[in-house]
Amino acid sequence: MKATLERIYAMAWKEWIHIRRDFRTLYLAFILPVVMILIFGYAVDFDIDGIRMGVVDRDRTEESRSFIAHLTAGGWFRLERYETTDSGLMTALDSGQIKIGVFIPEGFARSIRRGDQPEIQALLDGSDNNAATVGQNYLLLGAARYSESIMKDGLNRAGLADMRIARLSPAPLIYFNPELKSRFYILPGIIALTTAILAALLTSLVIAREWERGTMEQLIATPVRPYEIIIGKIIPYIGISVLQTTMTAVLSVVVFGIPFRGNPIWLLPGAVLFATGTLGLGMMLSSVMKSQLPAMQAAFVATMLPGIILSNFVFPIESMPAIIRMITYIVPAKYFLVVLRTLFLKGTGPEAYVLELVFLALFAAFVLFVATRKTVKRVA
Repeated sequence: MKATLERIYAMAWKEWIHIRRDFRTLYLAFILPVVMILIFGYAVDFDIDGIRMGVVDRDRTEESRSFIAHLTAGGWFRLERYETTDSGLMTALDSGQIKIGVFIPEGFARSIRRGDQPEIQALLDGSDNNAATVGQNYLLLGAARYSESIMKDGLNRAGLADMRIARLSPAPLIYFNPELKSRFYILPGIIALTTAILAALLTSLVIAREWERGTMEQLIATPVRPYEIIIGKIIPYIGISVLQTTMTAVLSVVVFGIPFRGNPIWLLPGAVLFATGTLGLGMMLSSVMKSQLPAMQAAFVATMLPGIILSNFVFPIESMPAIIRMITYIVPAKYFLVVLRTLFLKGTGPEAYVLELVFLALFAAFVLFVATRKTVKRVA
């Protein structure tokens, strides 16, 4: 046992010396995570306000102007074009100058005074699905608020200002992210994504580099066993990956103001297990491929695409087909994302994500086992 630990320590120290001497490794380890978290943090934001709107007001009355004011008052829409013809508004919509066009018909005020329900036509740019969906909801909410103001004015004119009208008034209370800021939801996913990509890239070069430089034959001639090679080489990178996760988490809190409500100590188990699994994945690819470039490309594809598409980072897993949902169960970023969002937003302890930790541990054990077996085959 003592000899095994000494050999593992020797391999870990050898790899650490290489890391200190290799500027590329240090760049990947410490500079690139900061750049990625800043770029993603500022660029990825699904909160939409100030949607560009154009209007054709055929009625040109106080009521129609009041309706437009209700739409723009909350900051939901920004009035970009005030057209006099339908064709002018359609041209602005086609050219992308506006995202929504509102047509107020002639007789709008007259219909309101008679107690009718005038129809407002709105055309939305469906090429931007997110803006169109949000804009439609904003429009319906603005119309509902305008209708309520009309009803109150009617009661006042009838001398029934004190009349109480029963109506349902929901009082939703949103936990964990009261302002529904998409950045608070997205940033934990960015932390998981950057950790996964960089960890796999770092170790995807390790074994392949030994083969390319001809030093693997020297390792074969030593008493070091394959599992000691894998464990020894991965230990320094675990420390680097955990430091990466900590660094990006601190940046998220300090720069972007995302709350961290959990105990920072509980970030360590998830970070270590996730780092071990993704590092082991890179090590496995490095053991299979003798060339550094194919190993890097495979590591990038194996972490980037599942990390974005299949981890619940951006796209909700519940809306995916059943067969795709089954595939998501083998994506480690999905489970680490639960850990991060729980710690950042909910503040609960490991009892809330113990199953996720179990899976991360199983995934790490599996990829390290496969990496060891593949190294055995290479040695043989």
